[in-house]
Amino acid sequence: TQLSISGLDGDPIDFLRDTSGDGKGQELLAILLDILNAGFVHLDAGGPNESYLWPYFYSVPLDQLENSQMEDAQSLLQDVISCDVENLPDGIVRPGALLTPQGKIMFDFLVSRDGEGRFLFDMNTTQIAAFVQRMTMYRLRAKAQISALENLSVQAVWDMDAKPGFLQDSRFVEGIPVYRVYGQALACDALQADYDLLRIEAGVAEAEADYKLSDVFPHDVLMDLNGGVSFKKGCFVG
Repeated sequence: TQLSISGLDGDPIDFLRDTSGDGKGQELLAILLDILNAGFVHLDAGGPNESYLWPYFYSVPLDQLENSQMEDAQSLLQDVISCDVENLPDGIVRPGALLTPQGKIMFDFLVSRDGEGRFLFDMNTTQIAAFVQRMTMYRLRAKAQISALENLSVQAVWDMDAKPGFLQDSRFVEGIPVYRVYGQALACDALQADYDLLRIEAGVAEAEADYKLSDVFPHDVLMDLNGGVSFKKGCFVG
């Protein structure tokens, strides 16, 4: 994570307060405290380039980690987002949110496993850049990387049997199963209005269409009933 205060016309302290998610600077101070508490790493012990490096997560750039080394992604998400990812099975998309420090929905999304040790977030395209930036702040020393996927098609499918690559949307707890399909570009015989009617009948609310971000709490939009909030995993942001 990089944060620069060079070239500012105003007070850098005011800038840091505004950048912090809580508007008071406490979130940034918590991040700095976490970094200061990070340990060091001993490199090339006994060799010609022996050195001690702090913080230890600087020794291997995150963009050079392989998928098998991203073991911290699950624990990072478990500590930050509202839903439970430890018990998230393959073949399921689960609703979730990243909350403000006051507990309101800052970002809403569907999260699933991609089968290669990674998590896929499905959200409104208008949220992606800000979500990546926010999650990068929370990442700190975790061995995890977050980036936007370009040109990946997303479709909602219902009234048909599941096929390979269909992920069941767990927000639809009753009635016909609804699936999310990524990257397949299936032929469509329904309109956006048909899907909206289906989800409204099922009590599935979506940001921008039904509520404004940072304006409601998860239980206001039934996330406490459709798996979007975990009451058993302990503390998370918000």
